[in-house]
Amino acid sequence: MELKHVVYVTMDLQGALLCFLAAGCILASRRWEERLLVCLAGIEFLDALSAVGDAVAWGFRGVWGQVARVSVYAGNFLNFFASYVAAPVFLEYVFYSVEQKDTGLYGGSAVSKDIPEKSDYLLWKKRARSIIYISSGINILLLFITQYTGWLYYIDGDNLYHRGELFFVTSLLGLIQLTVLLLMVIRFRKLLSTQRMAALLCYILLPLLAVIIQHFIYGYSLSTIVSIVCAIFMFAEAYVEQAVRIRNNERFVRESQMKIAVSQIKPHFLFNVLSSIYYLVGMDSDRCRTAISDFSRYLRGNISSVYSETPIPVEQELQHTKAYLALEELRLQGKLTVRYDIREINFRLPALSIQPLAENAVRHGIWKKGGQGTLTITTDREERGFIVSVEDDGTGFSPEETGSTGSGKKESIGLSNVRDRLEMMMGATLDIDSTPGKGTVVRIHIPEHKAKGRV
Repeated sequence: MELKHVVYVTMDLQGALLCFLAAGCILASRRWEERLLVCLAGIEFLDALSAVGDAVAWGFRGVWGQVARVSVYAGNFLNFFASYVAAPVFLEYVFYSVEQKDTGLYGGSAVSKDIPEKSDYLLWKKRARSIIYISSGINILLLFITQYTGWLYYIDGDNLYHRGELFFVTSLLGLIQLTVLLLMVIRFRKLLSTQRMAALLCYILLPLLAVIIQHFIYGYSLSTIVSIVCAIFMFAEAYVEQAVRIRNNERFVRESQMKIAVSQIKPHFLFNVLSSIYYLVGMDSDRCRTAISDFSRYLRGNISSVYSETPIPVEQELQHTKAYLALEELRLQGKLTVRYDIREINFRLPALSIQPLAENAVRHGIWKKGGQGTLTITTDREERGFIVSVEDDGTGFSPEETGSTGSGKKESIGLSNVRDRLEMMMGATLDIDSTPGKGTVVRIHIPEHKAKGRV
């Protein structure tokens, strides 16, 4: 084997190993619901396969024998096929990068952020998909036909690779794909972070330059090597950005938990509770001791939540909620009925997730109804995780008051903070279903792989 071939094979195999490791690291995180990460793993895996195919083709180039000939054919086929499939996967990666929520973890929520000129974006998305997918389909079809016709390339009697008469077609389609991707990134650059845009442009411009160069000069593994370098750069950028997002999210979680903890201890609530305890001192000492114990547990739960940086057992959050509701039952003097339907306790969730929802139900649902009503708290397992629901039979509200999902402009800061912390810490979602005059149900959906743990 010539020295040049040895160098190419070594570079290809080293690059393939790095790409396989990158894909493995992403898949090992088991964050299957984060489609952006799945696309990135796909890009790394396909670039690794392309490099392996290139290494096999170079390794057996010019070698006599049937095994060597089959290897050259297989290596070239794998190299071309992986690169053709990578284009649509990279396009989806661009889409998810544009749509990624600013406040979520890398790849986080499936819910897209608000995109200015959304109709224009959807039109670009539709057209880009059509061009990329159709051109990749044509390339793949030509590749299969080439194995019998030699249109794109052929292997001569000496087991050497040569371009076919239609090779310019695949080069032209590749240029069209890269141009579409480039225009897409430039058009929606304001929705991308600086680092992400740099990574995307690197993966587009360098292969674009390589395709142009190799159209005139071939016999070098320029395209494959460039793709590997760009894929590694994209992986590095992704995890640097993830580290920054995690750090920012942790700070936001701590700040929001402190705000919620402080906001829950409202002066008029404390005054009413202390007044109720005062009147119980001389009337019912047992109830007075219970009230003081509940009040102590409530305050302790609020304070400890400020220092809770990881999800806590649902039982712990329920104890805090029960302490709060016991105090509300005391204040409302028998008008409030609280029911617990606890079917599942073997999961975790962020501190101050249920209690603020219960308080919201009492203050904005039942209290507005005259302070009389029923509050039901349920925990259960669902198909892909766990569900917690807080239901009241209070006044309810119409979707127009807060938006169809309860996340409109009138949503309280406390509820908004709960929603954000659930999403950032656990990839959980919060939805609200309310009917005027009948009541409201707030549900928390927690993915199983995030919620399970040794509780």
